[in-house]
Amino acid sequence: MSGGAPGAADDGVSTAEGLVDLLWPPEEGSPGGGGRVLAVLPSRARPRLVVPAAPPRAAAAAVRALVADRSWRGRGRREALAAVAAAGGLPLLARRSGVRTGGGGVDAWLSDLVGREVVCGVLLGPPRANRKPVLAVLTPDGERVGYAKVGAGRVARPLVRAEASALEALAQRRPRVLLPPRLLHRGTFRGTEVVVQSPLATARARPARPHLLLEAAREVVAGAPGRAALRESPAWTRTRARLAAAGAPDLAAAAEELAARAGDVVVPLGAWHGDWTPWNTAELDGRVLAWDWERRDVGAPAGFDALHHDLAAGARARGRTHREAAEATTAAAARLLAPFGVEAAAAPAVACAYLLEVGSRYVADGQAVAGHRSGLVSQWLLPVLRRRLAEVAP
Repeated sequence: MSGGAPGAADDGVSTAEGLVDLLWPPEEGSPGGGGRVLAVLPSRARPRLVVPAAPPRAAAAAVRALVADRSWRGRGRREALAAVAAAGGLPLLARRSGVRTGGGGVDAWLSDLVGREVVCGVLLGPPRANRKPVLAVLTPDGERVGYAKVGAGRVARPLVRAEASALEALAQRRPRVLLPPRLLHRGTFRGTEVVVQSPLATARARPARPHLLLEAAREVVAGAPGRAALRESPAWTRTRARLAAAGAPDLAAAAEELAARAGDVVVPLGAWHGDWTPWNTAELDGRVLAWDWERRDVGAPAGFDALHHDLAAGARARGRTHREAAEATTAAAARLLAPFGVEAAAAPAVACAYLLEVGSRYVADGQAVAGHRSGLVSQWLLPVLRRRLAEVAP
C-alpha cells in the first residue's frame, strides 16, 4: 500500500498475505506451491508474530528470538508458546491461522548471504508509521545467526538505511562498555531495503544498571564535534527543517521562541543513539548491549539519550501518562544532563530542544495517523514544552 496520508499503513504488510507476498513471493512460472508453512499470531488479519511451523527447534528458537517482553507475564507467555513449538504443535495452530510461502524467497536469499541454510521468523509488532518486519535468521536446528530488518514503507526505508550506516560507523570504534551488533550485510531484496546484523546475547542479559548505562551513553557521545551555540548545532537545524516540512506550526513557533530565548546558549555536542530505552538496552558481563540504531544522529546536544531513556521508562510506568512522564523528565533535566557536561543553567534549554526533536520526529513520521498514542504531541508534549519554555531564562 502506498500513497495515502503520511504515516498511514504504507508498509504492505498489514496482513499475513501481504507479508508473504513481500518476503516469499511465488517463484516465476509456479503457482506458489511448495515453500514453508508459517504460523501467524494472533491471526492472519492482524499478524504480529509469524514463525515457521517446522522444524520444531527452529520454530521454538524463532519465538524466543522475537518475543522480547521481559515482564514475568510476557516471559511466561513466550516460554509457553516456545514449548508448543518445540513439541511440534505449531502445525496445528497453522491450520486455522497460517499461510504457505512460495518457494525460496527471503530464506533462500539469506542462506546465500550467510553461506548456510537458514529459516526466518518475523516480528511485526503493532501498527506504527515506522513499523518494519524484523526477521530472526536461524538455522533449522535453531541456532541464531542474526537479525534482518526490512524497510517496506515510506518511513521504514530510510530508517533501515540509517541503521546500516550507524553500524558501519560504530564498527570503527572500540568502546569499553558499549556493545552494539555487527553489520553483516546491507542491500536490497526485491527492491526493498534490508540490513542484516549479528545477534546479541540478550537471552542471558538483564536490565542494565544505571552506572553502566550512563557510561555506555557517554561512549555513544564520544567523538563529539565540540561545543557550539544551541541554534548552531546540526541537530537543531534538522529539527527546524523537519518541523517546516511537516507543517507543525505550534511546534515551529515553540522552536522560534526557544531560539530567541536561549539560542546562544553554548552546549557540548555529540552523537546520540536516538532511541535509548530500557527495551533497546541490556547488561551482560559488565557491558551494555544496545540495538535499534536506526535513529542515531550526530551533532546533537550531549545528554539527549539520558533524557530519552528517562522519558521512555517513565511513560511505561504503571499509572503514569506520557505527559506526566515528560513533566518529570524535564524537571530532572539538570541532574540527568550534568554527567554529559551540560551546565545547570543550560539544562532547561537542552530539555526543550530534546522535546522539539522528539515532537518533530513523531509529526514527520505521522505517528498519530498510524494510531500510535505518542504521536498525539498536542496532548502531552506541547503543554510540557510550553511550560518549560516559560522557565528558560533569556
